[in-house]
Amino acid sequence: MKLQVEWAPCELCGGEDWELLFLGSDRRHKLPGEFGVTKCRCCGHLQTNPRPTNEFLSTFYPENYSAHSAECHRIRHTERDLRLMKLGRNFPLAGRVFSTVATWRFRRIVPKWLGNGRGLFLEIGCGTGWLCALAQEMGWQVVGLDISLNACSVARQTWGIPVLCSDSVSLPFSQTLFAWSFCAMSWNIFHPLGKRFLRCIGF
Repeated sequence: MKLQVEWAPCELCGGEDWELLFLGSDRRHKLPGEFGVTKCRCCGHLQTNPRPTNEFLSTFYPENYSAHSAECHRIRHTERDLRLMKLGRNFPLAGRVFSTVATWRFRRIVPKWLGNGRGLFLEIGCGTGWLCALAQEMGWQVVGLDISLNACSVARQTWGIPVLCSDSVSLPFSQTLFAWSFCAMSWNIFHPLGKRFLRCIGF
């Protein structure tokens, strides 16, 4: 089956005038196609173009995709960070040090001004759910979303978090339900999701 790709308008401003920054391919699984990182000339937003159509997106996340495995290194790192968070609560004098170390990966991705534990947190493309697990420990009510059934199963079994196996087009949520929505990759955000849900985008 031939890969189908599309050029999508800017998810932030709707512009269609792009500057191509560079091209890349799937070096891990050697799947076909070249995909560019493009910059919107209207607002400066970075986005993958061209990108696989929604129907072909799952092709790039096969069952042996390492980031979706229960042996993924991010799970081990998150288990360590969660232990440090609990130690910080049990030993207040050293709590600041423990907390800084334990939340570093979370804060490297999610802006500090987001705060802690204020409402519902939706992660689009959650994979094994490690970011959701950290957010939950920090007080957020989390929901994960991923198109990989294997990744969703790992996230549920490892962290006990609610995860939906779905693409980002057909979400059964009101756009005002979540305090913050987050996505680590922009090529799997399909219009009109960008305008409906994303108030905080991380790369």
